[in-house]
Amino acid sequence: MQANQTILLITPEKDLEQFISLVVEGRLPVDVVHLREIDDALSRLDKGMRYTMILLDYDLLSPAGIKLFEQNRDHYKLPLINIFEGDDPSELPDFKEYFRSNKHNRVLLKSRIKEELLSVVTEVYRRFNSQFDVREARFQHNGKSLVRVKTNYFLKLKAVDHDVFLRLPSGKFLKIISAGSEISTETIENVYRKGGEFLYQEEVAYEKLAGIVFESLKQRLNNKNLTNQQKIETQIASIKHVQDTVRAMGISESTIEFTDEIVSSVHDVVKDSKNLAKLVRAMLKMKSTYFVRSSVINYLVGGIIYQAGWDGITTMRKLVYASVFCDFGFDISEEPLIEIYHKDSDAFKRLSKTDQDSILSHPQRAVKYLEKSNSPLTDEYNIVLHHHEKPDGTGFPNGLNYNQIPPLSCAFILCYDFTMEFLRLSRDKDIVDPGEVFEILGPNYAKANFSKPYQALKRALQT
Repeated sequence: MQANQTILLITPEKDLEQFISLVVEGRLPVDVVHLREIDDALSRLDKGMRYTMILLDYDLLSPAGIKLFEQNRDHYKLPLINIFEGDDPSELPDFKEYFRSNKHNRVLLKSRIKEELLSVVTEVYRRFNSQFDVREARFQHNGKSLVRVKTNYFLKLKAVDHDVFLRLPSGKFLKIISAGSEISTETIENVYRKGGEFLYQEEVAYEKLAGIVFESLKQRLNNKNLTNQQKIETQIASIKHVQDTVRAMGISESTIEFTDEIVSSVHDVVKDSKNLAKLVRAMLKMKSTYFVRSSVINYLVGGIIYQAGWDGITTMRKLVYASVFCDFGFDISEEPLIEIYHKDSDAFKRLSKTDQDSILSHPQRAVKYLEKSNSPLTDEYNIVLHHHEKPDGTGFPNGLNYNQIPPLSCAFILCYDFTMEFLRLSRDKDIVDPGEVFEILGPNYAKANFSKPYQALKRALQT
């Protein structure tokens, strides 16, 4: 069998990515690399990374879409499949002239994606692989035809109707889950940790799994009928799940998926909430630093984004990811150290040299762990790296000040520090006035790159 080639998929929709990856990787000898943003895709292409084609779920006539299209036309010259929501535009004169600069470009309608995805991708793939044989995507074992399924998909299932196999380096197959058995999360995570990106099942089982994922694709990640309180509870549970999963198996597709659910929940709750301060106070019943602090930060950054008029979901995703992953550099045993967020505090000075070093180095350690993942989190890396900088330049690791810290990092630092003071005050008071927290933070948090998020947060908290 020939070495697998790679398709670049660009879409912000996690459920769409799951369906496309499952169908394509199960039927063709190709791997799907998923990116959420066009700029990340351009960065990879500019670095010379090789792909067979591009699948794009973005408006090609948007500024970012035009940029990708023109650079691909002039430099990369890859077939481009535009996943389009609405009526087929490909026969419109203007679009046809624009889009057919590469005769292999195609339009794939979202409304027809279940029926047409595989045939469209196969057609384009076949034109560039004259020796292509669909049987290359099949694996034979004891008279059964097996297809690939990404390992992490099995974390979504409680049991399997058909055997699940691991492909050994020798090419032989080892059955790791028997038909009718419950799935052991420990087994799946162990396979993933050891580099097993794919497991294998019979085609009939694959067809069933594809149907399950497609049904998920048609539904929203959050239930619109939930109350705000139910959404908050769901979000807190999701944050805990993400952090537990990260501890167990690192950054993976499943952790990214759960984090996207958190983003959706935050967006809906903040958009509908008339009193953010009251909402934040209601969360103090939860006592774990790990996910209560992350939850409060999430709502504060949501309030800033809503009040500042920034690009909603995209910006929120970056800041929420940072809140979930910023303290990934700490071990569970080091949870008490998370409460110390300033190196000039008395609490920091009382620590041992080992604990001080652990605090001062945890932003870089978190970034190193993140960089080992396949997720393009460039902005998130920077926010995580900066989250203990201070507007007056007394923070760490680089001692940046309000003129040097980027605006997104300023927004996150403001929310992080506000939350830490808010939680500290709430230990002794039933009701904390947000104005009191702003007073403790001081005027430096309202200067230069901090100014816009500072004013937006004050409006969000009605102070």
